[in-house]
Amino acid sequence: YHCVDSKSDLRISFCDDDN
Repeated sequence: YHCVDSKSDLRISFCDDDN
């Protein structure tokens, strides 16, 4: 999937990866 860093979105900070 994709990882959202706080640098991009302060309110959204999580990493979702489906292995």
